[in-house]
Amino acid sequence: MEGYMKRFSQTLAAIFIAGALLFAPVALPQEAAPQVLGQSSARMLQPDFVSGEIVFTLKHSYPALQLCQEYGLELNLEKENVSRLKNIRSPQERIHLAKTSQDLDELLERLNQDPRIDYAEKRYVYTVEPDRVQQCTAIAPLIAPAQDSLRLNQWGLRAMQVPESGVQSNALVAVVDTGVNPITPELAANIVGGYDFFNNSSDYSDTVGHGTYVAATIAGRYGVGRFKILAQKAYAGRNSSGQALIDSVAAAEAIRDAVDKGAKVINLSFGGKGDTPKSQLRAIQYAGEQGVLCVAGSGNDRIDTSDVGFSPATCGEWNMISVAATELSDPSNLDSERFASYSNWGRHTIQVTAPGSVFSEESTESTYVFRSGTSYAAPFVSGIAAWAFEIYPDARMVKEVILSTTDTLALLSDKVAAAGRINARRVASAERNSDPQVSIASQFQGTKKTPLNISLVLSNPSQGAFRFRWEFGDGKIEDTDASIVTHTYKKKKAYQLVCTATYFTGRTYTLNTIVTITKK
Repeated sequence: MEGYMKRFSQTLAAIFIAGALLFAPVALPQEAAPQVLGQSSARMLQPDFVSGEIVFTLKHSYPALQLCQEYGLELNLEKENVSRLKNIRSPQERIHLAKTSQDLDELLERLNQDPRIDYAEKRYVYTVEPDRVQQCTAIAPLIAPAQDSLRLNQWGLRAMQVPESGVQSNALVAVVDTGVNPITPELAANIVGGYDFFNNSSDYSDTVGHGTYVAATIAGRYGVGRFKILAQKAYAGRNSSGQALIDSVAAAEAIRDAVDKGAKVINLSFGGKGDTPKSQLRAIQYAGEQGVLCVAGSGNDRIDTSDVGFSPATCGEWNMISVAATELSDPSNLDSERFASYSNWGRHTIQVTAPGSVFSEESTESTYVFRSGTSYAAPFVSGIAAWAFEIYPDARMVKEVILSTTDTLALLSDKVAAAGRINARRVASAERNSDPQVSIASQFQGTKKTPLNISLVLSNPSQGAFRFRWEFGDGKIEDTDASIVTHTYKKKKAYQLVCTATYFTGRTYTLNTIVTITKK
C-alpha cells in the first residue's frame, strides 16, 4: 500500500477551505510535496477533491475491473486486494477507487446514468487546521487547590455538570480521525484497538496529534470518563501547504467497521463546507440502521451552515448529532459562557453546543494549556452520549434526551436548534425542558386575490427551532421556518388549512383552521 499512498500524496495540492479538524503542534516526519488538487466551485457546495480519482459502488456483483475497462479507467488493484474488504457481501457497501485523465464532471455524469452503478463521485478530502492553543499560568478561581486533581480545571466538564470523578460506560466509542496515541495511562487503558483505513495497516498511531486530543477529551485524564476507545485512523498525509488531510473513503470505511465492531457512538471531528459525499452518507446511514449515533463538529469557519452546509455535520440523518462550540469570555467565570467566536452555526442545521475548549493532557500544575475548536466540542457530546446508552434503551432516545435537556441560553437561540448547551446531569435524570405550546385561531377571513397573513401562536420558553408545513387547502403547500405566512387565495370559498409544526426534537403538532375567502 506504500506505493499507492505515495501516488496519492503526489496528487494533492493546496486546499483553501477551513476544515473542522485541529491538530497539536508535534514533530512530524517529512512527506512528499503533493502536486495537484481539484478546487470545488466558488460557492463551495462540495468539499475539495483529489484530482484524477473517482469513487464508485455497484448495484450488483458486476466485475469492477471490467466496468473500468469499458470507461477507460485505471482500477486501484491494491485496494481491490485488501483482505478485509473481500468479506464485504453487499456490492453497494464495497467502495472502488479508480484513476482517470478524463474530465471528472463529464465522466461522473455518464457513470451515474449507468444502471450497474449505485453512485460515482469524486474522491473528497478534508483539511486539518492548526490548533488554537492558549497557555497561561493562572485561571483563578478555576484553578483547583493543590490537593485536588487538575481535572477540576476542565471548565467544560464543570459547565456541563459532569461528575467530578467522571462517568463510566461499557459503550464502545469510535474516534474517526488522524489516529490515537496512548499519551497518558488513563487513555492507554481505554484504547481497545484500531486500524489505519488509508494505508490498510494495524498501525493507528497519530503523527498529527488531533485524533489523540479528541480521544483524550472523551476518555483521557481530563476527559468525560472511562469508555472503550476504538482508534479509526483516516489520515491521508499533507498537502503542499502543510495541512493534514482526512480521506473521505477511509473515513467511510472506518465508520462501517466501527459499526460492525459494536460501537455505540462514532465521533467525527472533521469536515468541510458543502454537501456530504455519498460514500460518507451511506456509511452514516448504515450506522443509523444499526442504531449507532454519529457526532460531528460544526466547523470553525464562522459561517451559517444553512447557506452552504458543512459535511458531515449537516448531512441531515436522524442518527447525526451536530455540535457547535461555546467558550468563556472570562476564563475565571463560568457565567461568562458565550457562543465561540470561531464556531459555525445553523438554526436548523446544527443541533446543540458544547464547550469547545479542552484542558490539555500536557498541562501541569504550573502550566495550563487549553485547545479549542468544534473538534473538541463534539467529543464532549460523544462521551455523554456513550454514558447515556447505559441509561436509555436505544440511540433515538439517547439523542432525544440529549437535545431536550440542554441548558438553554438566550445567546444561542439563533445559533443552534436546541438553543442550548449539553448538560450531563440533566441527560442522566431526563430533566427535559418544557415543551412549547402551539395554537392557531379557529378561523381566518380574507378576500380573493388579496394577500392574507396567517399566523400561529407560539409559547416556546426554550427557544428551540421549529419547521412548519403549511397546507393551504387550495392545493398549495409551503415549507418554512416561519410561524407567520402570507398566502393569496384565488377563489371565493371556505378552505381547510392544516399546519404541521415539527419541533427540533421530532415532536409534531398538527393544527387545523378554516379560512373563509369572500369577494372584494
